[in-house]
Amino acid sequence: MAQARVDDNTGADAGLSVSRKTQLLEVAVLLFLIVPSLVLSLFVTPQGSEGFRLTAAMVIARDLALVSLVLFFLQDLIAIVVLPLLVAK
Repeated sequence: MAQARVDDNTGADAGLSVSRKTQLLEVAVLLFLIVPSLVLSLFVTPQGSEGFRLTAAMVIARDLALVSLVLFFLQDLIAIVVLPLLVAK
């Protein structure tokens, strides 16, 4: 039976290690999802007069964040499913 090699520094399996670039991309997508809502909440007034431009900019930022999340998952899907199929041919 094959035994998985464990990295002494992290305790993670060597086959499941995540590159630094991937980790930074994950953090960037997560922050891109959270930060626009936080910024919008700073400008909200009790009367609700944030202004059209600010609201529109925050909606656009939120939509771009959701698109980046979808693209991030598609990147993983392509790496897991499509590339092995191309290499096998």
